[in-house]
Amino acid sequence: MTPRAISEKLDVTAPVVFKWRKRYLEQGIEGLNDLACPGQPRKLSEKKVQEILDKTCIRYRKKPPTGACA
Repeated sequence: MTPRAISEKLDVTAPVVFKWRKRYLEQGIEGLNDLACPGQPRKLSEKKVQEILDKTCIRYRKKPPTGACA
């Protein structure tokens, strides 16, 4: 498929298609993994995040989300 056809099918811009294609060609399948996000490092440990989610879910009587992104 052409980059234009891909961009229309996936509802993204052509530059996005070119970026992902370039990463794949340079790094293979590993190049498609998400890159680290810029910004301040996380202040809470994974254990603390899970503890907060558990307590919140108990408070509202909901099942804790699987793979919750905090």
